[in-house]
Amino acid sequence: MKEKTLANSIVKVLTLNDNHASILQSWDDEGKIGQAACLGEEVQKVAQLRGLSRGSTSGSTLSILKLDRLLDELACHSPFSDLGTERPKNPRSREAILYEIYSASGLSPLALSYVTQIILQDLRPITCPLPTGHHHPSIALQLSASCKPPPPLDIFDAMATWDWEMRDMYRVCGDLDAVCREVERLGGGAGRRKPGKATSRDPIVGLHVEIPKCEKGRSIQSALKMIAGPNGYKTKQVWAETKYDGERMQIHVWMQDGEPCVKIYSKSKRDSTKDRKNTHSIILAALGLRAPATGYIPQHHQPLSKRLESIPYTGPLVTSVILEAEMLPYNESGRKGGKGPGIEEFWHLGGISSRGLDNAQDGSRHLYLSYFDILHINGQSLLDQSYNSRRSLLESVIRIIPGFCQLAERTNIDISQGMASAAAQLNAAFQRSSDRLEEGLVLKAAESTYNDRSLRWIKLKKDYIPGYGDCVDLAILAIGWDKDRARQLRGKSSVVDRSGKRSLSAIVGPSVMTTLYTGVLTNKAQVAQRKQDPHFEILFRVSYGLTKQQLAELNNALGRPPFQTRKFDPSGVRHQVRFSFQL
Repeated sequence: MKEKTLANSIVKVLTLNDNHASILQSWDDEGKIGQAACLGEEVQKVAQLRGLSRGSTSGSTLSILKLDRLLDELACHSPFSDLGTERPKNPRSREAILYEIYSASGLSPLALSYVTQIILQDLRPITCPLPTGHHHPSIALQLSASCKPPPPLDIFDAMATWDWEMRDMYRVCGDLDAVCREVERLGGGAGRRKPGKATSRDPIVGLHVEIPKCEKGRSIQSALKMIAGPNGYKTKQVWAETKYDGERMQIHVWMQDGEPCVKIYSKSKRDSTKDRKNTHSIILAALGLRAPATGYIPQHHQPLSKRLESIPYTGPLVTSVILEAEMLPYNESGRKGGKGPGIEEFWHLGGISSRGLDNAQDGSRHLYLSYFDILHINGQSLLDQSYNSRRSLLESVIRIIPGFCQLAERTNIDISQGMASAAAQLNAAFQRSSDRLEEGLVLKAAESTYNDRSLRWIKLKKDYIPGYGDCVDLAILAIGWDKDRARQLRGKSSVVDRSGKRSLSAIVGPSVMTTLYTGVLTNKAQVAQRKQDPHFEILFRVSYGLTKQQLAELNNALGRPPFQTRKFDPSGVRHQVRFSFQL
């Protein structure tokens, strides 16, 4: 729930009069002196005016555990909520849940303020409030870098504080509730357990395993130095694995009552099993497993069964496995430009639809999987095994099915021949990948374990290399206030009002425009032929600009005259601005 929706719901459950309701509904009004742009603070004001409870929560019957369950029940109303096996059944309406939290709980106004921001998933307005005061919008943006708020406490900092081993547990088992229960079972929590020998942790099939984050390689040479060291002392063999432009999947498969079960997590750790049900038949076929009697086989996957007749499965019997793969679009007939069957560009995934609809007119497009790692097999954890060992096992487990699944292509980079030779090998591999319009390469040391802290994976893409990114014509379509950017710009600066009084307080409130909304013209050819009106689509937001020196360098590179600094005209001046972006 966002601020506007939540504010209107609170007005209903508290049956507020028009005066009190307007306080919540105008939480971001422009021009309000002392405006903190914080709905939680406005809820606190209304609760104090209504006298809902005394100043403390000592009389409240609502425990943290019960509040947690109420928030889970509230989250059931969003299709994007991942509540796992503990998902509440038959959730009540939003108003009924909010009534129990805001009206029947006996929470103090301050507690209601915190609960409001927890529902909004943003505690920064309370923990790092904006400074209040009279200001001019142009002055408010001239903030001192030394006055930024402290960094927020994230979930990993909290886990490190709660128990010394909790962070490492979470790497293997990405279910916070399960990790908390294990910490309590070991007698930990609230820093009670002293550091000692780490407990051996194995991934649990069905629970997300944390995905390693790749470092960005800015050039061929820098990528090699990052993974192998300046002189190649960290590793002697690196594999350049093709990074396909698709959607990442962490696939969990296990047997239950003689039938295979499939669970899929997206890159963002969301349970995407239902969203990607069109891949289930491909996954089971690659593992040599029979689809359940009630299993779903998409109409456009019918060629799959025919191809399996001529490709016997020769791998081991799989009872449980955790795999990683990329979901891609595949065209059985022919691609544009006279190309034959093969993997298509990422945007075709929307046409195929992983939710069960094939929008291709001839039904020739379907989903395709490229497997690149294995983390668990038949009860055995593979997280501590080397990349070479995991890849060898992956090759023995996965059945390659033309048109439906493959193993990610890779190139051996021999560091032992010297860094110059290795750079030439990597450059050739990167050139081949670019010619095939693939996303890039991921460099992996042969002896690196999964999520290895000393031998991190390195991602090499054209977009990361200055001057090699794709270019596109963009237009500024709108301008507005963004609460995230506003909180980054908070601080103090010297402000002089019209009376000459100097103030040290400045605020980047809702009246200050912080963000540009950037988009493209989607029907350029039709507009040129005067057949349609222009149609623009917003693609992303821009909240960060260039320094004066960077602007001068950019201007010089484009062969334009130097920028002229103009005094700000508060009456409002229209400016024509030319932007150059590299994506």
